[in-house]
Amino acid sequence: MAELNTFAKDLEAQLTCAICNDIFTDPRTLPCLHTFCFKCIKSWNEACHKEMKRLRCPTCRAVVKIEGDDISKLPSSFTYNSLLQLFNAMKTKTDEHNQQQLPECVSCNKRSVLVGFCAQCEGMICNECINQHKTITPLIKTHQATLWGEFKTQNVNSYINNQAICKEKFHQKCRLDYYCITCRKCICQKCGMTTSHGSHDRVTIEKAAEDAKKLIRKEKDRLNELLIGYKKELELSNENMTRIQSEVDTAKAKVQNDIQAMMKILQDRQNALFATLDGLLAEQT
Repeated sequence: MAELNTFAKDLEAQLTCAICNDIFTDPRTLPCLHTFCFKCIKSWNEACHKEMKRLRCPTCRAVVKIEGDDISKLPSSFTYNSLLQLFNAMKTKTDEHNQQQLPECVSCNKRSVLVGFCAQCEGMICNECINQHKTITPLIKTHQATLWGEFKTQNVNSYINNQAICKEKFHQKCRLDYYCITCRKCICQKCGMTTSHGSHDRVTIEKAAEDAKKLIRKEKDRLNELLIGYKKELELSNENMTRIQSEVDTAKAKVQNDIQAMMKILQDRQNALFATLDGLLAEQT
């Protein structure tokens, strides 16, 4: 249970909106790839408009450009929505819901508390099915069922990949195996055959992912070079500030010493004049 609690806590932190500090509701992703609740980014946008400011990402401060300034056009985050389903399944207890409110096991199609995930069943499964997966020989050999308490990063990646199912009507059982370059969205094989995507440029998900990784690595290298340059400029600026501060301190000390020397000369001159005057006064008396 401790492992489950630790994993669930890490997952909860990952699913926490940086604006409202609560679990995501309808997570939307900005062009800078930071994600927030739709209601939060909508309120943030309204506040920026009210103050006559450009919309910037609350996290990285990058300017956000949205077509037609329509916040609703921000893409929903597939990854975070999948993780939300996983997190909610982990939190569900039998006494928290009636039978109709419980999620459906993808293996037996019964509504129940989901206690694990099976990549081959392509979803979350109940305790009864987990037990079958660990006792029935054909399932043991061909399926990989994992309890929440045994979940690791690779299990999460497998889970998210298995959630990549097409949302188009009549395509619900089709995996998103392709990426339409023209429309910039993931599509299934049916989409490529029966919709306008058929005449568009498209590649496999794996190819699109690899191309995206290359672009990200290239951009990362560019940003690292900029960061190194900025750090050097900052170091030089700090050195200049230190030098200037030292020169100012030296100049102040010199001014103070010169003034003190001049004051001493004037004081000595004053004392000498007073002495002369006192002498003249004494002669008269």
